[in-house]
Amino acid sequence: MTFPRLHTWRRWKSGNLIETLVQRRDEIGNWVSERIIRNEYELLSRTKLRNLSVTKTTFYPPSFVRIGSLSTTDLDDLILTPDLFERLDLIYGRFEHSRSFPFFLQDRYLIDTSTPVLSETIDSLWTDNGNFVKNESYAYDSIYLKPISIVQTTSDGEMLEIKNEYAFSDAYKNEDPYKGMIKNNIVSPIIERQEYKKKFENVLLSTQKLSYKQFYPKVFKPSEFMISFESNPFYLKSKYSRYDSHGNPLCITSDDLTTIYLWGYSYQYPVAEIRNASWEQVESIIGDAEAFAAAEIPDGMLLARLRTELPSAQVTVYTYEPLVGITSSTDPRGHTTYYEYDDVGRLVRVKEGEKTTTLYKYHYRNE
Repeated sequence: MTFPRLHTWRRWKSGNLIETLVQRRDEIGNWVSERIIRNEYELLSRTKLRNLSVTKTTFYPPSFVRIGSLSTTDLDDLILTPDLFERLDLIYGRFEHSRSFPFFLQDRYLIDTSTPVLSETIDSLWTDNGNFVKNESYAYDSIYLKPISIVQTTSDGEMLEIKNEYAFSDAYKNEDPYKGMIKNNIVSPIIERQEYKKKFENVLLSTQKLSYKQFYPKVFKPSEFMISFESNPFYLKSKYSRYDSHGNPLCITSDDLTTIYLWGYSYQYPVAEIRNASWEQVESIIGDAEAFAAAEIPDGMLLARLRTELPSAQVTVYTYEPLVGITSSTDPRGHTTYYEYDDVGRLVRVKEGEKTTTLYKYHYRNE
């Protein structure tokens, strides 16, 4: 059983997970703690903005109050300071006791733009062989507040550091397409990640690099994923060669296996997954991929032609009810699985052909 605990005080911490407790029952039925994860947070400051608060209220001044002439500086103080309301006789003249007038109270305050971030995680695990504790500490850049270093320390003395590079990092910020990513505020993707084993000096274990490319105006997507172990050269793990104008992947090659995806329902859902075929072969059947993806309902005849005209390809086809979910999937062997939903969009039945394989029933608590 897992018990999460959230911050309920100190406004900036509210809603952040501070502790997770995992328990199990022992042989005699008592709850025994198995694991506890604690999170610590800190506020990282960016800048503080000044703002002005104006409140309208009404005052009733006393009768026949008069103060001598005030300077311009005093007049400014009069507007900014509520306790000087008796000096208003200078502006409004002599007032009877029953007269009233509006008064605007002004107050300057600071808008704190600090952001709460996770600073440390302590993961404690109790086993038959003793306790095991893993500590993770986080360091962030000062502008975008992204984690640039994560240090993991274990109770058995192991220490691992992960270093992250982003589009705004010094190594990339002056290169294309990363300058364009920064301009469009696409700063979250990790471009490069290095893992070090910390001993007397850092020992590089691996480097992962996800290169980006601008495929369309304001469409920046991964183009290559490369891995290097220790100081060995990079090798290409995955290549993303095509996207549509909405940023949906069309052609991905991973470990020398190419998978092609076709989209539909106004670019919302993948409607076909094709393996062991080239993009040119697929495009010769469906025509323009953009027009195919833009259609509200995919052309089922074209999808059927993929199976008949590409006999060596493995084609999986999907259909959907927009805003509800998938309604069918047909695998490369031609077997179709159907999905049915109730009136509020919950999955209630899964069928293999005409045979129901799974039923889902929903109840309110205590029903």
